[in-house]
Amino acid sequence: MRHESIDGSFNLPTGRAVVLPLVVIVFGLLALFQSISFYVEGLWFESLGFESVYWYRIQAQGIVFLVAAVVSALVIRALLFMVGPSQSAAWNPPVIQFGGETVAFPADLNIKRLAWPVALLIGVMMGLSFSSNWTSYALYLNQPETPGTADPIFGAPLSFYFFTLPVLEAVASWLLSIAIIGIVAALLFSVTDTSLRFRGISVALSLLLGALAFQTYVTRYGLLLADHSLFSGVRYVDHSVVIPGLRFVIGALVIGAAFAAANIRFGRVRNLIAAVATPALTYAIAAVIVPGYVSTFIVRPNELVRETPYIANNIEFTRKAFGLDRVEEMPFEPRVTNATFDPVQHQDTLDSIRLWDWRALQATLRQVQEIRTYYDFPDIDVDRYVIDGKKQSMML
Repeated sequence: MRHESIDGSFNLPTGRAVVLPLVVIVFGLLALFQSISFYVEGLWFESLGFESVYWYRIQAQGIVFLVAAVVSALVIRALLFMVGPSQSAAWNPPVIQFGGETVAFPADLNIKRLAWPVALLIGVMMGLSFSSNWTSYALYLNQPETPGTADPIFGAPLSFYFFTLPVLEAVASWLLSIAIIGIVAALLFSVTDTSLRFRGISVALSLLLGALAFQTYVTRYGLLLADHSLFSGVRYVDHSVVIPGLRFVIGALVIGAAFAAANIRFGRVRNLIAAVATPALTYAIAAVIVPGYVSTFIVRPNELVRETPYIANNIEFTRKAFGLDRVEEMPFEPRVTNATFDPVQHQDTLDSIRLWDWRALQATLRQVQEIRTYYDFPDIDVDRYVIDGKKQSMML
């Protein structure tokens, strides 16, 4: 649309007048095509008699999307406000001399105008990510209780690992993503405004260390599901060293977050260094050096004895998972017939029968012997030798 001025000339339309209708048209077309897709899928589910299931899924995805998008947008907007220049701070943009010309960074007002669009865009993306995993939240809200069955390490019930832990992992990832966005925004603001000094970086670093502390807390439970060369689950070094060490790491991360938060007022580089160095040094000692020493010099020389209780836990919960702990033993009474078998007449055949399965023997030897780390059984051969004038099968 053109606008005619008083002198008869025509002015080009403004950018907002062109972009806004175009955005509305694009979103309207996308909504129309998506509505058609929903309608067609609804008809298909209705023909199968599962219409309620389909609309429950749509409703759950919509609720998860709205909650995640709105909360994410508000949190990111608040974070951008905290790490950005304050309302009372004087704008002091840096300038660059290039080819005899002075180039200044964008003004404070222009950057603040981008805060809401950026927050809304990231919020929509996070809402879509959360909505694709809607089943985890539906299971969490409708989880059944599992009394009487708890893991031997943390004492948490099975319902925690099936329904609660996936939600905690999603929240931990969300917090970490928000913290990383805050760090990036703080670095950009510190470059474009020299008056900020370390305020924004301190806020973002405090949030990042707090998110890492929660991530570390949730990660501990994943040790129960970790696969190892001998068995799955928590090992001796995990139970004795790693899990207690992670508690120290969590405490160090909280202390580092407190250092970074205190630096909002003081604005000193050494406080930021202390905030990062404290948890990093604690992690190196408690989660890397000490577990490596214990695994090499304490566990490996006598691995079978150290790992026996944890192998027993693995076997016990495997039996429970497959219902083998509820097997009822019944005596088997063979049928008595008139047919007789004289083993003396077939003694040569019976003596040469191979009774062992080489695959089962190899698996048994590996499970029993290889844990000592001294032996290896890459192959087992079946052969027969003449002993005392008779053939006898041998496993080599």
